Amino acid sequence: RSWFVDYGNLNGHVWTIFFAAVPALLAFLLCYLDSGITWHLINHPSHKLEHGDAYNYDLILVGFFNCVNGMMGLPWLVATTVPCITHLHALAEKDK
Repeated sequence: RSWFVDYGNLNGHVWTIFFAAVPALLAFLLCYLDSGITWHLINHPSHKLEHGDAYNYDLILVGFFNCVNGMMGLPWLVATTVPCITHLHALAEKDK
């Protein structure tokens, strides 16, 4: 058994691509809105946070692992606002 999902071998069920696109679009929308809401909550001027290098590397790694997990048929990283806020606070460089 291969580690990666074979998208070319659908056993004549081409409709599954379109059927799976609807929940995939909804999951993408959930992750996109969650990250956008979290970003706006964290980057409010009253928090006085600055983005360090770790913030950018973290976004790249999260995107990379979501792509790899999707190609291997594994679950994506979960979109939850409260742990994301705590995580971004940990990555931020706070003014002294």
